[in-house]
Amino acid sequence: MASSTGKRALSHWVRRISVKPEWAGQGILVNGVAPGLIVTPLTRDTVNSAEGRTMLAQLTPIAVANYPTPDVIAPLIAFLASPECANMVGQIVFADGGSDVLLRGQSVP
Repeated sequence: MASSTGKRALSHWVRRISVKPEWAGQGILVNGVAPGLIVTPLTRDTVNSAEGRTMLAQLTPIAVANYPTPDVIAPLIAFLASPECANMVGQIVFADGGSDVLLRGQSVP
């Protein structure tokens, strides 16, 4: 739950500061990524065990089949840093497999 609360706080912070003259006004586009659990050496054993997946289903449920690896999230971050993202300001992309929606319902952060 602390993670979803942190994502909500990040979303509010990004929306508040992104449109200020010292950011958007200077051409610095502030956006963010709110990933869910990422499969790394630290989380791999939990994700791969039946007991761990049961715990994760309760704490951070996902609507997709599997938790992502860093290489799945990296292209999103590259897009946000690219010229193709030139008009996107103050947005948070929840790349969490649907966890935020499953935990918070349809409310917008």
